[in-house]
Amino acid sequence: MTSAGTGPEHGVIIMAREFDEAEIESLSETTVVPLTFQPLSGNEIPEDFIDARTIMDEPGAEPIYISPADSRTIYSYIMVEDIYGNPALILRSESFRSIYRQGQQTVLFTLVLLTVAAIIASVTAVILQDRRVLSRLTKLRNDVHQVSTRGDVTARVYIKGNDELSALSDDINSMLVKIEKQQELEKKLRDDLEQEIKKRSEYTRELVHELKTPITPILSSSELLLEGMTQEPWTRLAKNIYRGALDMNDRLDDLMDTARGEVGMLRLRNEPMNMLLIIRQMAEEMSPLVASRSQKFVLELLPSLPLVIGDETRMRQVLRNLLSNATKYTPETGIITLRTRLNTEEIIVEIQDTGQGIEPDQLERIFEPYVKITGGILERQTGLGLGLKLAKTLVELHGGRIWVSSEKGKGSIFSFSLPVKKEYPG
Repeated sequence: MTSAGTGPEHGVIIMAREFDEAEIESLSETTVVPLTFQPLSGNEIPEDFIDARTIMDEPGAEPIYISPADSRTIYSYIMVEDIYGNPALILRSESFRSIYRQGQQTVLFTLVLLTVAAIIASVTAVILQDRRVLSRLTKLRNDVHQVSTRGDVTARVYIKGNDELSALSDDINSMLVKIEKQQELEKKLRDDLEQEIKKRSEYTRELVHELKTPITPILSSSELLLEGMTQEPWTRLAKNIYRGALDMNDRLDDLMDTARGEVGMLRLRNEPMNMLLIIRQMAEEMSPLVASRSQKFVLELLPSLPLVIGDETRMRQVLRNLLSNATKYTPETGIITLRTRLNTEEIIVEIQDTGQGIEPDQLERIFEPYVKITGGILERQTGLGLGLKLAKTLVELHGGRIWVSSEKGKGSIFSFSLPVKKEYPG
């Protein structure tokens, strides 16, 4: 063989280097890694080399095998073959575990860093999404709050999108549209009702005026006639005419007051009232009527009552209506009781009768206008059914309340209360 690599081959030159302990030590110093060469032809092969060879001889095994030796050292094994390709020796290098640990820590740090980054990205996405949702919720709340505060059902709530919030805003707008229509209908009905009430009140006032015109001379004439009559039966006839005219005049007054109360035109002349004196005077006034019907009149009055503020004339009207009502619905020999009670805040007046009582279904409508109680002797009573309605209106104008309790076959108790005023202003 020439130096140019041409010509016939005359032989093989084998170049080798002997690795004795000194050479191996020198190589270890050069690589800064302790090295060990273990021939595989010897009889005494360390166990870790045998394990390394067994693993590296497996089909598809890596040519390098790494195994921890102890808590401080890691062994790396490399198979070295001879010129024929057969395993000849195993080179083992020793490295400190700190290098391995640094690699592990680097990998772990990388994983932690990636995890933290993923968490931060997720949290950021959630925060951004929450801000978007919260901002839309805040807008929805503000819009609804403005509608509820202003009471303007013509306003609308606008939330863009195709999610649940936008669907909710659409539902709210649909509800507002329905409320708006209902309010328009309610306003129309209310206006119509107010017009009807106004027309009825005007008609009632005209009617009362027309009826008052002829009743006034009848009252004055019958009173003069009664004073001048001294012989029977003319005195009795004159008295009947006068009482009938008085009764007609009272009913016309009730009708007019009811009409005024319906349109809010009924007014009080408020001043301090001695309710005990008023009650005693009304009891004295009504006593002849009670006696004429063979009924017993019982007074259960407290020795004194505090002053209240109100209209004395109207309060007499309340008592007159309630007592007159009791005499109508109490049979002969029945008992009518007028009593007073007092608590820290109000005076309570009760008128109790021993009539047949009121059915429960009629109690609910007892204070409505033009309603008359039916059943038993009550059906024979006459009147417009305005007395209790007017009494309720007058009591409520005084800041009080009125109610009734009744038991069928045992009678009824009509009660009303008036607030006690500590001081009268001016």
